[in-house]
Amino acid sequence: MATHRLYDGNRNTGIVVASDDKYPNLYRVHWPDREPSDLANLTRCKDAAWVWASRTGSKGNHLNWNRRETS
Repeated sequence: MATHRLYDGNRNTGIVVASDDKYPNLYRVHWPDREPSDLANLTRCKDAAWVWASRTGSKGNHLNWNRRETS
């Protein structure tokens, strides 16, 4: 399973984009304050997370992704 964590500089935003167990080519955004999103492709999920983080006070020029593979 691939996970992508969004950081604002060195601070974790709490937003995680993770592949779905049943459909590994589709992803969900796991928000810190609500239910996970519907299934979408990786690009759409990362874009939605980026927009949300930049609207909630994160500085858009400091946002970056950290990708991890888990078994």
